[in-house]
Amino acid sequence: GDRCEFWYTTGLTNLVYNAKAFGMVLLDGRDNRFALEIRETGWINVTNPFDEPRALYLTFLTSRTASYYEKVSVHGFGANHVLLDPDNDQKENSKTKTVPIGSFPHGTYTLNIVPQETPGSIMKFGLIGVIFTDGSASPMKYGFGQSFVDKAEAILEEEIHQAEGDVEPPKPPPATSAPSAGPTMMGSEGLDDDDKTFVDPVAETVDLFKE
Repeated sequence: GDRCEFWYTTGLTNLVYNAKAFGMVLLDGRDNRFALEIRETGWINVTNPFDEPRALYLTFLTSRTASYYEKVSVHGFGANHVLLDPDNDQKENSKTKTVPIGSFPHGTYTLNIVPQETPGSIMKFGLIGVIFTDGSASPMKYGFGQSFVDKAEAILEEEIHQAEGDVEPPKPPPATSAPSAGPTMMGSEGLDDDDKTFVDPVAETVDLFKE
């Protein structure tokens, strides 16, 4: 079996991480889309719940603008300086990447994530998912990440409205802001400052792993 966890649409996760170094943020200009922003060197704990080893993949935001997001490297058991590069090939339309990190036996492991010097970068690295797979399906081949989540959401929404007898699904509510004295933002290319949505990093990160 596989275990996939994405917080891209909820901002909620059972992932245990260093809340002083990382923070959950609402993406600017996107309704109810979130990422775990890597602000400085920190760690995440990943758990393989299966008895057999599983391959670990991480999913993160990318951009077709070179060096828009910072690069990071991953270190720890099963990961020997794995570089995660958010630059996206101009031929690809996806706004995410899913990259293999290493093979992990049953258990919980701490991985250090270290921001790398990325000249010209505008935004911090944005992590949106963790996947443990037995290899029967490749996350990179089958589109785990944003496209996978969007398709699943669309199917679920259609099923709900068919069950309720709705002719047309209602439009999703606009993203709401949660202002604070020290707001955190994560941007999208081409947005003016007035278009940006902020989320209080404290309100969004406290006890998120206790869903």
